[in-house]
Amino acid sequence: MNIIKTLKRFIAFILINLRTKKITNVKQNNIEFTIETQDKLGEEWNLINEYDYSEFQIFKKINLEIIKKVYYFGAHQCVIPIKISKIFLPNSDFYCFEAIKKNHLVAQNNIKHNNCQEKVQIFNEAISTTNGYEYFDPISMNSYQTKKNIFSTKVKSSDLESIINRFGKGELFYFDIEGLEGQVIEKSIKFLKSWKNSIFVESHGLDFMKRYNYSNKKLYELFRDNGYKFYKLKDDYHNNNEKFIEINNSDQIPEKRFYFFAHN
Repeated sequence: MNIIKTLKRFIAFILINLRTKKITNVKQNNIEFTIETQDKLGEEWNLINEYDYSEFQIFKKINLEIIKKVYYFGAHQCVIPIKISKIFLPNSDFYCFEAIKKNHLVAQNNIKHNNCQEKVQIFNEAISTTNGYEYFDPISMNSYQTKKNIFSTKVKSSDLESIINRFGKGELFYFDIEGLEGQVIEKSIKFLKSWKNSIFVESHGLDFMKRYNYSNKKLYELFRDNGYKFYKLKDDYHNNNEKFIEINNSDQIPEKRFYFFAHN
């Protein structure tokens, strides 16, 4: 059984890395973007040109003029950070982090295609609870931590405080890190709350977060207990003018994956 599983993963690895590169022009908010893709998942995620990305909704809640630095953890192939930069925050500096090497390389190309080199940087580095190295599964094309094995890739890792100290305090943070968000934020929450900032998180739900001994409710309580207001993105936000609902009780937090915005 293990041999069959290993063979399937090997075939998947080959197919992912042999996929043909595509360059596609898409228009969003009357701005044209040039998007490079090299895998099926990239095509599914990056060639959408709907306005209502969940990551966009935060800009109805915050003052754009105060945002000088943006951190984006789990930036994939950097399409959403590029769109945010061009549409909403053309004068802000973006520091993006992606653990999967292939995603990082495609992200670098997307930054060049869209002439964002002066404002958007991408690092092949993992946000973690430690400063050192972690192992990731490149076959999934998502930033899944794994144990060292024949397919795993060794990637430099840094905790949140170390990264912020390197580039400076930011006003806006995005986290899409496959269930590790709770541990990462908890380690640096005392530092993070020492200045005004806004945080948007894709909270991955109990099935992901339990691998790290965390839950959505625990993450909500972490923000609440450290002076942050907490807003859940409505499931039907596409059909509502009011996109977020303020959360004041952990019973309002779902166990499944959801998006939220918090600020102090």
